[in-house]
Amino acid sequence: ENDFLTKENIQTWLACPSGLSKDCTTDWANESFLYAMNYAYQNEDNMEVKDGDHLTEDYFISRLDIVKRRLAAGGLRLASTLEDIFGADTSTSTSTRSEVLISKEF
Repeated sequence: ENDFLTKENIQTWLACPSGLSKDCTTDWANESFLYAMNYAYQNEDNMEVKDGDHLTEDYFISRLDIVKRRLAAGGLRLASTLEDIFGADTSTSTSTRSEVLISKEF
């Protein structure tokens, strides 16, 4: 399911859309750092994951939605950055990439 591909999420993920901008990449890195600290490095009981810990299936299942969201955000940001580098095909539309994505119904 792509229930996380909402208008609000897309707007948030593309608020700073270019990997060519140091400010954007810094924001993205900080965002990823917070997700890592709050989810990847804590087990399902909110205890710190330490080297050698056995991670349960519940740990993986409880983080799967976050992984999907991070991949979706990364994919949109990568596409946006590639459009900045190589140029977007604007021959059929004058809409910006975010306007096109946001106008779609998910």
